[in-house]
Amino acid sequence: MLLTNVYSQQHQIEVGAGVLSSNATVDILSNIGKNLAGSALTGSTLTNSQYYGEFRASYSYLPLNWLATGATASFSRSMHDHIQYGEYTGKQEIDYFTIAAEATFYYMNREHVRLYGLIGVGGTFVQQTDRDANSSYLEVRNYNYLNFQLSPIGIEAGAQQFGGFMELGFGYRGIISLGAYFRL
Repeated sequence: MLLTNVYSQQHQIEVGAGVLSSNATVDILSNIGKNLAGSALTGSTLTNSQYYGEFRASYSYLPLNWLATGATASFSRSMHDHIQYGEYTGKQEIDYFTIAAEATFYYMNREHVRLYGLIGVGGTFVQQTDRDANSSYLEVRNYNYLNFQLSPIGIEAGAQQFGGFMELGFGYRGIISLGAYFRL
């Protein structure tokens, strides 16, 4: 009995969090490159890395019982210490803001459980701040890149107006994403 239940609510708000997003992956790979080049050329590395996962809010409109379209906004942050020749020289903070359009395709729709796949594409806006430990020197850089999400496996479970979800995929939402939804 695929796609048989139609919810009367057509608007959905969700909040969620994910781990190991594409933003975190870019950050990790960038740090590996910086550390290899920096340690060989200038004796500088980034250490004590901290990554604060991906947090987001999304809106969807459900025009059909098998389709939802909408948008999401997410935020994540990474922080690192600058080390040069073994001495602490400053701190780096990187904020990632992602805005994306999304489409969700429900391939099993039961009264309290729905299985879905999700695709999304948008832009990530990055602000990188480097602070010197011994002075008030501050360098701020901004850059942007195209970002995406592909989640082939997602599950929603709960009541008609609210519930939770979990999805597996890769992109700005993370490899594993959890959250709650509310239908209006």
